[in-house]
Amino acid sequence: MHRTNINSADLLVAHARRQPDRVAIIAGDRKLSFSEFVSLSARSARQFASSGVMAGQHVGLALRDGVEFMASLFGLWMLDVVVVPLDFRLKPAERRLRAEEFDLNFIVEDRKIEYPETRPILVDDAWLDARLLQSDAPLSSGAAEAPATITLTSGTTGTPIGFVMQHHQLIARVAKDASGYFHPSRGVPNPADGCMIITMPLSTAGARNVALAYLLNGGGVKIAPPLTSAKELAAMCASDEVDALYCVPTMLRDLLDLAGNGPSPFLPGLKVIRSGGAPISVEEKLKVTKQLSPNYMEVYATAMTGVVSALIGEDIQHHGASVGRITTQMLVEIVDQNATAVPAGVVGELRVRGPSVIDHVYGGKDRLQGDRVRDGWVYTGDVGRIDEEQILTLVGRTGEMIIRGGSNVFPQEIEEVIKSLSGVTDVAVIGYPDDRAGEEIAAFVVAKPNVDESALRAHCIANLPSDKRPKRFMLIDALPVNVGGKVEKTTLANWL
Repeated sequence: MHRTNINSADLLVAHARRQPDRVAIIAGDRKLSFSEFVSLSARSARQFASSGVMAGQHVGLALRDGVEFMASLFGLWMLDVVVVPLDFRLKPAERRLRAEEFDLNFIVEDRKIEYPETRPILVDDAWLDARLLQSDAPLSSGAAEAPATITLTSGTTGTPIGFVMQHHQLIARVAKDASGYFHPSRGVPNPADGCMIITMPLSTAGARNVALAYLLNGGGVKIAPPLTSAKELAAMCASDEVDALYCVPTMLRDLLDLAGNGPSPFLPGLKVIRSGGAPISVEEKLKVTKQLSPNYMEVYATAMTGVVSALIGEDIQHHGASVGRITTQMLVEIVDQNATAVPAGVVGELRVRGPSVIDHVYGGKDRLQGDRVRDGWVYTGDVGRIDEEQILTLVGRTGEMIIRGGSNVFPQEIEEVIKSLSGVTDVAVIGYPDDRAGEEIAAFVVAKPNVDESALRAHCIANLPSDKRPKRFMLIDALPVNVGGKVEKTTLANWL
């Protein structure tokens, strides 16, 4: 059924009218108020239109510069375009494949790459100069007819899937951010009252959604430069212009090393520290709250659903192994293989429904697990349990489950145990083919010099049943991760 939407760009314009001088985006020496940012977005929209971009078209967005990325995003929305954010690190052949699979009419680039049947729009000095000549009056597409975005999975497990999100679903996500887990009563301020540092590229869904949660609620965003060090980030966090931080777990660990074991929190001015891209251990969560800031929060979200749960405050002390309490405006169930809801405490697959979840996968294709969207539910592929207090604990993913000698083994269970060994800083567990057991278990471990294979093996013997103990341990310098901070397990499989 057709549903009329307000366009997300119209919300940004409304904030600019209410608070024209409030800072919207900071990046390096650029600091744009809401009125200035809307003007930049409007000029970008008209410049895109001059290149032939029209409503309803699919446009890939592969810019590295954070300000230009966001101005292009809103500018394209002003034209009622479907935006397909792309990892700017993609090689030319991969970009051409994305263009073909997701029917891209244009790709917005900051480097020249040729595409068959897809026109590149090169954002270079000539384009930027031409944009200056365009009118900066805000555009309004009226009720949005086209979807807002096609968000691609990270691609760590193969060809990405495209999740189609309408504007009303995006707006429901940011509205929920303001009224749900972002709430003073839970110790977390509303985005409208703050400014968050984002250290991840905005081409990643997590960073982009956090930026939109702030901007579309009237708050500000500060974009950290690529390869920002922990020391540089700590200096940014000490600034009066920001009060929140979003980063990947590796940066949290670097900040912990920088903080040491001082008597007071290292980043006392932050009202929120939030990590994304990958989970961190219970021990690390406790260290962050003690050594960096007591205002740490962990959010479980997916590109299909938005935020599902949040771990905040005292729950970190008492339920640190969980991903927190299920948020409002969301119906969440754990189901068995027959899609039947199971009782509290029973492990099964997580499914979600609500105003912020997607309603279909692009092209009707799901290359990983069949139909993820059916009967009004989104099946996330995550496996976990919900207790009587509505606290959600994840134990793995259906697609990553290892079947070893007839036993079902989830990597996350093993990873948590190995991380509990002193000296281990990071770990990833995968399955690999074995003639006898069907699959065997390999653990890739990043650790300090005092941790060797014998120590790892002894720790697993003491803390894991025999069917969950890794057969192989690989000590490595660092886990391979994608631009969003997620471990590339296909790369690990190639290392065996």
